[in-house]
Amino acid sequence: MTSKHRLLLFPLSLALTLIFAGCGSLVTKTEMVTQTSSGSETNTVFLPAPKIAHALEQLNALNSLTAPVNPYSPIVAGMLTGVSGLLAWIAKRKTDEASKANATAQTIILGVESAKDARVKDSIKTVARVRGNGQDVDSLVQYTVRNPQP
Repeated sequence: MTSKHRLLLFPLSLALTLIFAGCGSLVTKTEMVTQTSSGSETNTVFLPAPKIAHALEQLNALNSLTAPVNPYSPIVAGMLTGVSGLLAWIAKRKTDEASKANATAQTIILGVESAKDARVKDSIKTVARVRGNGQDVDSLVQYTVRNPQP
């Protein structure tokens, strides 16, 4: 392997090491609160992990600094852009999955509430309490009943 190849592999291996080993999760869960006419609405959004975003920025800066002497700088820049695009795609996919799960939960809650069957409600409360998320379920039910989505 020539020194030119090593020069190309160093930033790539550093990026992959930082992303997949040293930075933990690729994306982080964030709760976004938006104001609506009926109050506020909370949405779950996934964003690239701050450590990874920072590492990619630093690698891009390093690549820019070495561009005058590094003939592979455009290739490295393309690889880093590809990694950034992959992270954005992963974050969007997880956000879409969370949105679907929330919509499904709200549909189930509205169905249970409209059925007015006390046994089902008691059973759900018992299971939620046993699993340790009774307060979360209660909050979601209260919010969904107050703000039904069309």
